Amino acid sequence: MVYAKVVATEGICSSGLNAETIFNNCVLGNSVESTNGLKPLSESTWNLLTENAPPELRKSKATILASYLLSSLLKKTNWSVAEINDCGFIFASTTAEIDLWEKDFTEINTQTTPTLAELKSSHEVIRHQSLGLIHQDLQNYFSIHGPMSVVASSCSASSQALALAALWLHSGQVKRCIVGSTEILSELTTSGFDSLRLLSKSVCRPFDKNRNGIHLGEAGAFIALESPDSDKTSLANLSGFAMTSDAYHATSPHPTGDGSGRSIQQALKTANITADQIDWFYAHGTGSAANDAAEAMAVQNNFTHSPFVSSSKSIHGHTLATSGLLETILCVEALREQKVIPNKCIIETDPNFEINLITQPKKIDYILKNSLGFGGINCSLIFSRADLA
Repeated sequence: MVYAKVVATEGICSSGLNAETIFNNCVLGNSVESTNGLKPLSESTWNLLTENAPPELRKSKATILASYLLSSLLKKTNWSVAEINDCGFIFASTTAEIDLWEKDFTEINTQTTPTLAELKSSHEVIRHQSLGLIHQDLQNYFSIHGPMSVVASSCSASSQALALAALWLHSGQVKRCIVGSTEILSELTTSGFDSLRLLSKSVCRPFDKNRNGIHLGEAGAFIALESPDSDKTSLANLSGFAMTSDAYHATSPHPTGDGSGRSIQQALKTANITADQIDWFYAHGTGSAANDAAEAMAVQNNFTHSPFVSSSKSIHGHTLATSGLLETILCVEALREQKVIPNKCIIETDPNFEINLITQPKKIDYILKNSLGFGGINCSLIFSRADLA
């Protein structure tokens, strides 16, 4: 089954300024030095992005990053002005332009006695800091006037945005759709995860016996999709998708992996394939104790042929809402290059996990990309080679 053709991708994170570089660094295990559990974009990268951003979109780090990626993506699609105008556009983020109001708060808090007018101004900035403002700015600047949506469902947001795009394309609501996402590191996110004791101060080791937390990353990713009957050459196909909810805990997945397991099964059903056709299970794999255990259980309970399981978050960090889209870009590269991303940071496999973390597939026809989010929000996406119907 094909719900959408992937016709162009673009991404930036701490591991590279394009999809090819990020993928190669993940395959080789090249990771930037991490400080206090963070993998931010470098200052030189931000300088490059700012220089290339339109002046009117230099409002925040998020708009700078998103405008650079979207501009590059549209050049790759070769879509006409008319095709861009009626294109669907879905944006995913949990922080959007958070740097704007954090800056405003900092300025107020550094004053001993802020005036009433200053406090009112700060309140207005926060009250109107919608997650959709960046989406609206991009829509207006690039003249994208098709159906619009913003998804902010925690760490599975951009994966769910891709699933929504697949529904739009499959139903004929649109012929083309852009899915984009950005996540900017902020005091709110770093302090929040640190308060939950989830940040690793050493190497992030998904599925390792002694894993001790996550690394937060900073990233942006954009993907252009077309309907299955498009005559455009496909880089890969989006062949299946599903979304479920655990309704178990605010920040932890169900320990048996039940919600994730149901998402996996439903994705296989929509793709019209069997579990043993999955060659690579591209895990959410954050490196946290609860997340990895639940996801390993989901794999054990739903696959009998032991597909290769790995995560790339030890390389580029956990980029929250953008993680699903960033890793989808890497799925596309994996299908094109016929390579998977190995587990580079495992020293000792957790003995409780009966999953294949070592033996890589000789060929890759189907990849299942799994995403989990706070609140028990799960999403599973299945990608296939461009030449598979």
